[in-house]
Amino acid sequence: MKIKYLLTPDEFVLMVNLHYSQYRKIKYIVYAILFSFLCFTHWKGVLNWEFLLMVFLPLVILELTLKYLLPFIYKIKFKKLKLLNTTREMEFLEDVFTVKTEYLDISIKYEAVEKVIHSKEFILLYMAKNTFHYLPIRAFENQNDMQSILDLLNQKIGR
Repeated sequence: MKIKYLLTPDEFVLMVNLHYSQYRKIKYIVYAILFSFLCFTHWKGVLNWEFLLMVFLPLVILELTLKYLLPFIYKIKFKKLKLLNTTREMEFLEDVFTVKTEYLDISIKYEAVEKVIHSKEFILLYMAKNTFHYLPIRAFENQNDMQSILDLLNQKIGR
């Protein structure tokens, strides 16, 4: 089955956010531990509220920056990356899947895929921790085509 698509800047932002959302749970656990520790030390009289504000205000600013400034930066970067700004064609065969663009033509065995993440916008095929191929859900003509690809990936990868 062949699937052809062109990634949009908004989809690029969603894709990057989906990739990094895997690490958010760890970040929030660290924040919760830090908050608990600081509240406990304040309760014991070791720290005052000014110190707590000095610790948490930069964290709030960082979170707001990540939420609102990074998507803007991603869209600027997207426009500069030629590999992302070209029509991409993926074909899923029995033993391999191929990825073709103006600059790229590769075949990848299913065994090379470490994991598959499926969201309502994308299917991400991870080759390594920070290396993946993307497939927007909107590229499928219908739900059956998407389900057949997911079934094939599940059968071949089994993870």
